[in-house]
Amino acid sequence: METMAYIFLSLFFSFFSHSNKSFSNNGVIFGNIVGFLVFFLGGIQGFSALAVFFALGEFATIHSRKKTSHDHEQRTSLNIAGNAGAGIIALMFSNYAAFFGSISAALSDTLSSEIGLLSKKNPRLITNMKEAAPGTDGAVTILGFAGAFFGALVISVVHLFFFGSPMVAFFIFLGGVAGTVVDSFLGAIFQQKKLLDNNQVNFIATASGAIVVFALQALTLGA
Repeated sequence: METMAYIFLSLFFSFFSHSNKSFSNNGVIFGNIVGFLVFFLGGIQGFSALAVFFALGEFATIHSRKKTSHDHEQRTSLNIAGNAGAGIIALMFSNYAAFFGSISAALSDTLSSEIGLLSKKNPRLITNMKEAAPGTDGAVTILGFAGAFFGALVISVVHLFFFGSPMVAFFIFLGGVAGTVVDSFLGAIFQQKKLLDNNQVNFIATASGAIVVFALQALTLGA
């Protein structure tokens, strides 16, 4: 049953991504490879989190780009690696909670960016709170933060559904929010100066989400 669900969702991802042209051809292929690795290493639990991230992330992106003048760039293999690479590393060490923390950060950041574009007020740079143009790296809005909280909450609920641990689910929520904050600071400090690109920022931010969950687990177990 789990294998059938994985195959169905993978085929749906391929069909949707190709027909909607939201992913490049190499992005579709690499996305399927990532999906297989997550299913192989993390089972249907991990794959479900990845599927929720894809579904909500794409919905938010398509909706926000229709409402604004911003173009929807195709996602490539590098985009996927930036968002999923840290999570796969966590799964390689059999740390499912850290994996969920990284996906929580990925969805939180995606919803923060896309929903933030719908804000009627100009965003402000997270480093000095000065107004900036919509879409500026490191610029945040209250509406965007609401999206970030929602994204982190969704992935924490997915973990709670499968594993039944409210404490770890809360850690995953915190990891998601922390990853978004890290992403914004990196965007303002490094990405604007072209010292890091978007994919590198995403990888560090999602890794931060995983590290926060790992650290909170370690502190809890050590208490």
